[in-house]
This record gives sequence, structure tokens and C-alpha cells, in this order.
Amino acid sequence: KAQSVIITNSEFSGNTTTLDGGAISVNIGTLDVEGTTFSKNKATAATGNGGAIGLFGSAGDTNISGSTFSDNEAGSDGGGIYTTASEVTLTNSTISGNQADNGGGVGLGAAGKFTSQNSTIAFNTATTKGGGVNVPSGGVFMTTSSIIAMNSGGDVDGEAQSGGNNLFGDDTGLTITGGTDDLTNVDPKLAPLADNGGSTFTHALMNDSPALNAGSNTESLTTDQRGDGFLRVAGGVADIGAFEVQQVDTQTTLTVDTTNASFGDPVTFTATVTIADTETPAAGTVTFADANGNVLGTADLDENGVATLTLSDLLPGTTSVTASYAAADGDTFFQPSESDAVDVTITTPFPQGSSFGAGAGGGQAILQDNTGAVLQTVTPFGADFTGGVRVATADFNGDGTPDIVVGNGPGVASKVVVIDGKSGETLFEVAPFEASFTGGVFVAAGDINKDGVPELVITPDQGGGPRVQVYDGGAQFTKIADFYGITDPDFRGGARAAVADIDGDGFGDLIVSAGFEGGPRVAVWNGTTIAEDSTPEKLISDIFVFEDTLRNGAFVTGADIDGDGKAELIAGAGPGGGPRIVAFNGADLLNGQQTLVANFFAGNPDNRNGVPVGVVDYNGDGEPDLLTGTGEPLPGTMGGESTATIYAASGLSDATPTPLDSLEPFPGFTGGVFVG
Repeated sequence: KAQSVIITNSEFSGNTTTLDGGAISVNIGTLDVEGTTFSKNKATAATGNGGAIGLFGSAGDTNISGSTFSDNEAGSDGGGIYTTASEVTLTNSTISGNQADNGGGVGLGAAGKFTSQNSTIAFNTATTKGGGVNVPSGGVFMTTSSIIAMNSGGDVDGEAQSGGNNLFGDDTGLTITGGTDDLTNVDPKLAPLADNGGSTFTHALMNDSPALNAGSNTESLTTDQRGDGFLRVAGGVADIGAFEVQQVDTQTTLTVDTTNASFGDPVTFTATVTIADTETPAAGTVTFADANGNVLGTADLDENGVATLTLSDLLPGTTSVTASYAAADGDTFFQPSESDAVDVTITTPFPQGSSFGAGAGGGQAILQDNTGAVLQTVTPFGADFTGGVRVATADFNGDGTPDIVVGNGPGVASKVVVIDGKSGETLFEVAPFEASFTGGVFVAAGDINKDGVPELVITPDQGGGPRVQVYDGGAQFTKIADFYGITDPDFRGGARAAVADIDGDGFGDLIVSAGFEGGPRVAVWNGTTIAEDSTPEKLISDIFVFEDTLRNGAFVTGADIDGDGKAELIAGAGPGGGPRIVAFNGADLLNGQQTLVANFFAGNPDNRNGVPVGVVDYNGDGEPDLLTGTGEPLPGTMGGESTATIYAASGLSDATPTPLDSLEPFPGFTGGVFVG
């Protein structure tokens, strides 16, 4: 009488027979097996079939799910399972490490029928043929979304009727009919048989397994072999085989096309996301953010696991950027990951802060950042010095905080000091001219050689020739130039200087104006020619920025007012003149034309002490702003004022520009204020 046998959550191990079916032999009736392990069972006879299970005679249908067959042996066919005529369906199960003469994992008789669904048949051995499955003439082997690989003696000998999405490690001796999306002659990258959860051992898929997300789930299975808690479809698409990877670690790598750029230039970040320790791309979205968590942008990964973000609005200074990966909503397969940070330094031709120096009768200087916070208040030449302090601002040490350059006014031997805006320590100190020269100095700063570090520029005041010294800020302040900025070596009114990129080539050009008692003559020197062992060359012919009959020189600076990438030349009237500001189009200057694009009075129009000028980013918006001071009263004249007025450079072309701010750095002081 036919019987039905149901076996669940059991273990058959170490059983031996000299007949067939080392653990179970069925000649009549049906068999259902679930969650059971068959290991080290043997059918030892030379004609023994079915090391673990043998199905013979009138055996009915056999259904096996969630089970593992390992290290079983048969003397003849079917080291794990053998069937002569009945139909066996294997679902979510593993057949591994079994051996026989034929069909190391599964052996079929002439009328046997075996179906594998979402199962793994691997590492079995046949001494003759069919290391994984032996299919003789008349036998039927059907397989869907299963791994049959890494078997010794061939993976399948005979025909496999494919339902699709299988992985065959070696197609020698194999004929595949039907099916789509099968993988052949590939290594499935299986981990050793182990306890990976659930009640039976399985072969986990390695991170770089081609079986990942390459299977199907035609039977609508809810779990993999391990049962509850292990989804059959965890990554949007089922994995091939009995084991479903529930989630994989990912790795995110971030690169940038440049680590140093000028403000406004595009910077492209590229994030690559793969499964950890592999080159297999992930899918999802990358968020790019700075060190404060501010999101800079997001981008979806392409089919290669790559996302890019191009930014042209990074603010000056150093920004640390990370890329954070997240899978698509509802996808629990790919785990989040974050890249290491990459630093990008954005430089501008203008500093991110402002300096103010007291004029005649004072000896103090102030450095503030672009929020208006005072960073340093210094008396660099001693409490008794009252000859005034000339200033410039730049970040020489690249710490993101502006530093202040101070040079003394007349009365003592010339001295220039660069002071760290963060610590107040001296970064550099020099006595630029002869000890006998006591006429004072002017200072300027800007990146001339395009290395991302500003250069220091020093010129003498009255009594000195129009001499210019340039010190390389990126080479420990090595002096790289010392020449006459106004080509009149007999002139003794000194000179004033500034750095701005007039021709838009990325190199700061050197602007030099004649000092007091000289005409308002200005020379522009090509920044690419200002270097050690090089002879400076002029970029344009000298021009007069005010009426050529005037003899009070000019103050100079430069900034790109119209956004064409070329700085405009900006001049302020020298001592004794009204606070007139003019600006000339940089592109036209290169073509020999003086096109006036700004012409107005800064601050108090009744002031007749001239107007020192400088360009900084006063308010931190990444755009240049024009600083204007009030010049020192000329000897023998009444005291003046010490007001600094700030204008957005983009608004200078207005007939009467509206100030961004007006302040008195030294309240009550009337000796003028220098700016930089």
C-alpha cells in the first residue's frame, strides 16, 4: 500500500547501506522533505544508488525544500539523490560535496525526472560523468534560477531544460534547451558551506558573485533556503541559487578634477559606488555635502555606479566634501556608505577680510573677517610710533583666515610685517629698503604666479624711487622681483601697487602708480613675467588715470566689475585731491583704449585728502567689494577724518553707487585711514 512520508526539520547523518538509499530508500509512496540535513550517508555497494535518498520502483512524487545534502556517497549513481522513474522537485535547497561514479550530486535513471528551483548544486564529484547532475537518455532535468557549478567531472552531463536565469559553471557535456538569461562558464563565487542562518547549511554568495540579482522567482517564494527572516528577493531581483544575499556593504569613492580652483570656475566631483571589495556597481543616489552637513547637490548613479556633480559656486576658502550613498527607496539590498572627504581650495583675486590702518598721527591697524568680526588689533611698530600704518589683506598660510600685512609710514626705517590673522604671530618680517630711507612704505598682496598663494608687494613712499619688490608667498617669501615700477628712476615720490588679473589669464598682473608729486601715471606689468631670473614686461602702455596736470599721484587696485573675467583698473585720487574713484575697462585697456566704466566720489565729497583703495570680499558673498579710505591730511592742513566706505564692485558703474557699509575703524581719529 502506498504511503506518504513527511519529514521536517530533521537530520540524517552517518547512515550506511550496502543496497540503495544510504539514509532513505523509497519504492512506493510519496516523500516530502523540508528543512532537513542529509550528511555523510553512504550507499556503499558498487551498484549502490542514492547516497542519501534513493527513489525506485513505484515511488511517487518527491518534494524537497529548504534542505541540504552534503558529503554523501554512492557507489554507482546519485551521490546525493537518485531517482529511477519518480519526479523529484528540489526547491530552495543545496546539494554540495557529494560523490558517486555518475551524478555526484544527482543521478537519474532512464525515466527519472528532476526539477531544480532556486537551488544550488555545487562541489560534487563524479568519477565518470555528471559531477553535478547526470542525465541519461530518457531522463529529464529541468532547472530554473539554480546554480550548477564547481562540480568535478562536469556540471551536467546531458540535457538541461532551462526555465531561465541559471548559472552553469562549465558547459562541457551540457546541452541547454529553452530558457533565457542563463550564465555559462562563469565562477559563481560561492563561499564554503557554512551556517549562514536558518536550520541548514548554505553556500553564501560572495560580494562579487555574478549570481547577485541575476535570478528569478517564478514560484513566488517568500524566503530563501534559510526560511523566516531571509527574503527570497532582497535586492529587487532574486539571486540565483538557494542563498539570497539580504544586504551588501557598499563602498563610495570620491574624486575631484581639481583641488585648487579660482572662484567661479567649475569643479567636478565624481562618486563611484560599488559593492564592497568588488567592482560591481551599485544603484541609487549620491548626496554631496560639506563638513557642516550642508547639501551641495545630489545625483543618481548611472549603470556604472558613477554619479557626478559640477559646482561653480563654491565659496572661497577650503571646503571638505563627502559623498554619501543611499539605495533607492524600499531597496534594502545595498547598504549606505560614505566616502572619505576631499578638500577643494577656492581662491579669489581678493581676500576674505579687510584691514584698516591709521593714517598720520596713529600707529594702529585692525584686521576683520568678512562678518565684521575683529580678528586682530595690532600696534606693530611700537606704542610711540605715530607715522601711520599702511595695510593689505591676504591668506598667506592657507588656513582660511585672512592675514594682515602692515608697513610703516614715514619717520623710521622701513619695515613690513605679515601677521597671522588667527594667532597674531609673525609670519614674515623684512626691512625692504636701505636703513637710511625713512619715507615709509606701501604694501599690497595678490596671487601673481597662480600657485594659489598670494605674493607680497612692497613699494616706497615719498623720498623713494618708484621701486617695486615682490616676495613669493608660496616660497617662504623669497624675493623674486625688484625693479622700477614706473620707468623713471629719478622720480622720488615713491609708488603704490596692487595685484589684479587684467588680461584674465589666471595670473595676477602688477599695477603700479606714481606716488605723491608725480602725475597720476599707472603702469601694468604682465604677471607671467614677474618671476625670479625674469625681466618684467608691461602688459599695456602707461596711462594717466586722472588729468595729467595733477601732481598727487594715485592709489590703485583692480576688480572684475562686468564679469568678463578681466579685471578693471580702479584708481583713487592721491593726497590733496577729492575722493574721486575711476575705473577703466580691462579688456579695452588691452586694446589700447581707455574706456571709463566708473567715475564717482567716495564717502564725503568735500574730503581733499585723497582716497586709498583696495579690493576684498567684504561681506563674504564671494564677489569683490571696493574698500575706500580717507587719505592723510597734507602737512600744514587741517585734520581730516577716518571713514572707510565700502561698495560692491558690481555696482561701481552706477552714477552714484550705494555703499554697502561705512565705518570708522578708529573712532575720533582724524589722521585718515588706509585700507587693504
